[in-house]
Amino acid sequence: MQSIKLWELVVVVFEIFVEWLTNSNQAWAKNNNPAGITWNANFDKMTPGSTADKLRQAGIQFSKGTDRPASEGGNYVTFPTIED
Repeated sequence: MQSIKLWELVVVVFEIFVEWLTNSNQAWAKNNNPAGITWNANFDKMTPGSTADKLRQAGIQFSKGTDRPASEGGNYVTFPTIED
């Protein structure tokens, strides 16, 4: 298992804070998804051990969200509330 380096965690938290502060992340607002989680095949298949599987086991509801930017492709995951 690969561990996350402290500086990587700091960068991610800082980016989320800046996007929140500047309201520049539309995915956050439209999908209640501050981390920008991307919908992928595991969300359709419920692959054991995947993020989708872990969310479902925790009782968190989710669905396919808005389109990601054309340069990235795909969709975001949307949650009913920001608390999810």
